[in-house]
Amino acid sequence: VQVQSRVGVGSVFSITVPFLQLIPRSEPPRLSAPVQRLTGSDFAKKVHVLVVEDDPDLLVMLTDFLNEEGHVVLPAADFRTASMLFANASEPPTLLLADFNLPDGRTGLELARSLKSSVGGALSVIILTGDISAATMREIAMQGYVQLNKPTTPPDILRAIDRVMFERRDARPALPASLPARAAELGGGVIAI
Repeated sequence: VQVQSRVGVGSVFSITVPFLQLIPRSEPPRLSAPVQRLTGSDFAKKVHVLVVEDDPDLLVMLTDFLNEEGHVVLPAADFRTASMLFANASEPPTLLLADFNLPDGRTGLELARSLKSSVGGALSVIILTGDISAATMREIAMQGYVQLNKPTTPPDILRAIDRVMFERRDARPALPASLPARAAELGGGVIAI
């Protein structure tokens, strides 16, 4: 049994148990049942994902899983590395999948804010967290991001990706702030459809 705890942040408990010798397989294991996706459309296929997770084992698992699902993944363990990968990507990620608590006292929310400001807001965000405090959940919800509680499952991750990419596809661009004022000056109105 191992425990990691940070005051005011949260705790992680892990239990290591022995298991029988694994028999090699000719192909990697798959989920026992297919994941129910939102629709049969292609809106969540081959998403460019920036995955930010400071637990190295979880980062490798998420990266491998998302790559197997056909997504293009940029893995990072901290805020600085994630920012550099994002800035230097030949095709900028359209999705940030980030841990809430990052090293150096930073958060996935701070990273999302920083990255979104550099691309004019065109970045979908999913926050992974083991912190289920009301304050953390409220902070994530106030940003309009999807929250997944740790531990989570591969089907939950895929459904969350489908959800944010569906919302992204259906998002309508906002009217420029100056448009209603300009229309009033011209004596007309604005109808937003």
